[in-house]
Amino acid sequence: MTEKDLNSLSPTRNSNLTTIPPTMEAIFYEEYGGLNVLQYSNRFKTPQFESKKPKQEQVLVRVMYTSINPLDFKIRNGFFRHIFVGKTTFPIIPSSDMSGIVVQTSGDDSKFKVGDEVFGINGYGGCLAEFNLVNANSLALKPKELSHAEACTIPMVGLTAHQSLVEIGKVKENSSVLILGASGNVGNYCLQYAKNVLGAEVYAGCTTEKGVQLVKELKPEKTFLLYDRTRSIKSGKETNTSEDISDPSHRSEQQQSNEHTTISTGDTTVLENADEEDMPFEYSVPNVDVIIDCIGDQQLRKRTWKLLKSRKAKYIQIGVANQEISLWNMLTLGAFVSWRKVISTIGLGPEFVFFRVNSNNQTENLEKLASYHVSGKIKPNIATSFDEMNLENVKTAYSISESRGTRGKILIQVSKWLPQYDQSRKYLMRFNKPAMYKFVSQ
Repeated sequence: MTEKDLNSLSPTRNSNLTTIPPTMEAIFYEEYGGLNVLQYSNRFKTPQFESKKPKQEQVLVRVMYTSINPLDFKIRNGFFRHIFVGKTTFPIIPSSDMSGIVVQTSGDDSKFKVGDEVFGINGYGGCLAEFNLVNANSLALKPKELSHAEACTIPMVGLTAHQSLVEIGKVKENSSVLILGASGNVGNYCLQYAKNVLGAEVYAGCTTEKGVQLVKELKPEKTFLLYDRTRSIKSGKETNTSEDISDPSHRSEQQQSNEHTTISTGDTTVLENADEEDMPFEYSVPNVDVIIDCIGDQQLRKRTWKLLKSRKAKYIQIGVANQEISLWNMLTLGAFVSWRKVISTIGLGPEFVFFRVNSNNQTENLEKLASYHVSGKIKPNIATSFDEMNLENVKTAYSISESRGTRGKILIQVSKWLPQYDQSRKYLMRFNKPAMYKFVSQ
């Protein structure tokens, strides 16, 4: 970006570190709905510090990059409206991931100073805007080795992986983990984290053949297709695995070591000594300590529950289906979670955990996550980046995300401010596979 480019920008984008404009550019919506409810304004009120001292230290960040998460459009579509009753205030600025530059602090004793390059998460969203007021304990200093583009891919998926695997799942070296939906953003990150950071054995289930091929590059112990049909070798028929597969808990040791005997599946029979690829995945995946469910399919949960190794094992559901969560769904899910908690506590069976990311007091965890990126233990999975935040680009980004039109994070460059910070393209090229990054310039 040249000086001529900077001079041509609006006053909002020309602001220096200490002069905060009263208005800013932002993408927002004022009601639940599809892409049509999204709006753009360059006169959205810039967030300000409260007159009284907040309970938690806050800083004002000039957002450089943000990324799109499925949670964003699920909230916008109103899938969680029954959960957020009385807590939702329109208009809403979406997006929780951010990387940017601190432009104002709440006091001289702040843990950050003006000019610090930071990245982090805002549990209340607001990152599809030039400025974001965020709790300081939800931020960390961005390592100089990472671009703003890469840094903004870390918070949501990285904290989800850490909290689910380490804090809840207690995964450690030689633990066994089954990831359902391993080719998605969260699943991809959980796989890398469990395998490369924690040293666990990881088994990866994907919903498409393309996903299987992508995940194989990450070298899990086994990669397989979740929704494949059980092929009947003898009769030539196909059967639905979710309906016809016998209980995996009754597998013999001989079956678990892949020395398959004849297995009855209702109307059909699978040939003795058939290849693993011809078998339902339940028969070729060993029992595991933790299941990370990034899909949220109830039938899939029933199929995989018996793969949990012991009564101390955990089934952690991260993903939710693309549909509204009704009051009845909330009640039944809550009852199931509570029941499984009691069963687990008294030692009678595995625990079921419905995961929700915690964005508070995450500075230390964010620093650790960034160090894994710097060391190369975890590589960012970036599919597409839009070079400008405007309504057309944002709608396109969400459309791609909602249709699952790509694998990987979708980034939006929110601010083009100060040439020394506009280095993301150069930094991204340091990876071995620059072709994985597709920059979309409108």
